[in-house]
Amino acid sequence: MNRLALALLLLSGSALPGADWPRWRGPDRSNVSEDKGLLKEWPKDGPPLAWKIEGLGQGVPSVAVAGGRIFALGYKDGKEYLGVFAEKDGKAGWSTAIGPEVKEQGIMRWLSQRTPTVDGDRVYAFTAAGVLICLGTADGEKKWSKDYVKDFGGKAGQWGYCDFPLVDGDKLICTPGGKDSTVVALDKKTGETQWKCAVPGSTRGTYGGIVAAEIAGIPQYVHQLEVGVVGIGAKDGKLLWHYPKFGNSLGNVHTAIVRGDEVFCSCGWTVGIALLKIEKSESGQVAQEVYRFPRVPFDNWIGSPVRLGDRVHSANGIVVEWKTGKQVEQPQKVVPMSRVAMVATSDRLIHRTGAGAVTLAEVSVAGIYERRGEFKDAPKTSAPTWTFPIVANGHLYLRDQDALSCYDLRAPKPKDPKAKEPDAIYVPTPSDVVEKMLELAAVKKDDILYDLGSGDGRIVIAAAKARGCRAIGVEIDAELVAKSRDAARDAGVTKLAAFEQGDLFDADFTRASVVALYILPEMSRKLIPKLDKLKAGSRIVSHAFAIPGIVPDKVLKVTSAEDDVERPVYLYTIPLTKGKSEGR
Repeated sequence: MNRLALALLLLSGSALPGADWPRWRGPDRSNVSEDKGLLKEWPKDGPPLAWKIEGLGQGVPSVAVAGGRIFALGYKDGKEYLGVFAEKDGKAGWSTAIGPEVKEQGIMRWLSQRTPTVDGDRVYAFTAAGVLICLGTADGEKKWSKDYVKDFGGKAGQWGYCDFPLVDGDKLICTPGGKDSTVVALDKKTGETQWKCAVPGSTRGTYGGIVAAEIAGIPQYVHQLEVGVVGIGAKDGKLLWHYPKFGNSLGNVHTAIVRGDEVFCSCGWTVGIALLKIEKSESGQVAQEVYRFPRVPFDNWIGSPVRLGDRVHSANGIVVEWKTGKQVEQPQKVVPMSRVAMVATSDRLIHRTGAGAVTLAEVSVAGIYERRGEFKDAPKTSAPTWTFPIVANGHLYLRDQDALSCYDLRAPKPKDPKAKEPDAIYVPTPSDVVEKMLELAAVKKDDILYDLGSGDGRIVIAAAKARGCRAIGVEIDAELVAKSRDAARDAGVTKLAAFEQGDLFDADFTRASVVALYILPEMSRKLIPKLDKLKAGSRIVSHAFAIPGIVPDKVLKVTSAEDDVERPVYLYTIPLTKGKSEGR
């Protein structure tokens, strides 16, 4: 047999250069993606399209991306559904009906982009009918629900119901909008009420998101309501402070931005912008106004502002200084002064117009925009495309009603001249040989298996799935690690199977009770000192190649049905027996 065809690499690493987007405005509600290694400038026709799918259902809610899945709400056949799709290719998974289709108020439905909230094995979906539902992420099974009207005396905002539930520890923070239950804390697992907060004068829901913060040493939730901006104690739901000047009967649709003990607020309809400093008072805390400018033309309702450094950016291109509220003049028009949805990265802004134009703007230290790319994501329908774009795990997601487009924003990685090349090419072990390796090593549930040079992860995944044990792969090729992690997700074994990118000769596998090998003899010879340090009784199982100078306990001849080739599988037990090894 060709020895070159039986070698392998080493494993692991990060499959994607960024982070999930599990809820409205991202992991920390900043609307700023944590992704790194993205394109600094787009090609002429825009970033490459990774895939495009249909089947989300009609609707405008932005999507959530978490755990290798995409979660989307949509109307089909008179019902509202929460559906799940694979992050890697958009392939449809489960779909669960969660309520009736609601005829939302025309153009104003864009205020109600009810992004699902994903938290581990649970996802929380809020329906346009005002019902909050908890489902399992694995199968879409309903676990519990709360009706905002029936359970809390809630009332929808002027343009229908909207809420963006926030997971904080074991609590789920929601806004039913009732006079006795403006904001409530639920047990995230059971839905049981932990506390209620009634904000004086507030009688209905809102369209912004709750932000968790610690201000002046007190954990709290900051929220913009129709009666102003409030801080609510995280522990007991006590109203800590209230700034009533920042309310509006039409609505208060932006999400506040918290920085230290300061809170930046923005709203349309001549409410403008304000900066508050939260200070201690005899009654608890008080909001002191640093500045307020009622006519700064921040986008009235579709915008969701972000902070980059010492400046705050509105979706329609207005930039103000955080400390003073002074507007930063732009020497050229990069962002249209119109209805625009926006998402940010560390130094870039991505804008999307209702006509489907998508632009990339670099933001200088001074807050000045420079255009770095533009393309047209052609709308499928005549309706505007104001669904908020999101950036997750190196990809840009754009929803247009029933359709979802995924664009690859990852910049090509420059080759590291110091990076080590694999010691051998990758050739997978046939699946039936994998089974025999696990059987020969008598792998049990309480074992910890390390596969050194794990390739596409099949041995690790098989050990986790068939034997129920903890299994770790070590692989030098990042692409193979990415494929392994995808395969582990597809197999449902991510809690047991893990992959690390690195050189197998540098790997720490001292915890292993089973080590799997499919490497050349000169490579396994170099591993002997590390293998000798494993605890007594640990097993090493090697496909095709014996370990030089070590006597095997057993040798099994296996003919694979995949290629009709006979190959040996060697079993060794710690302590190793030195002597003449068995050749082939």
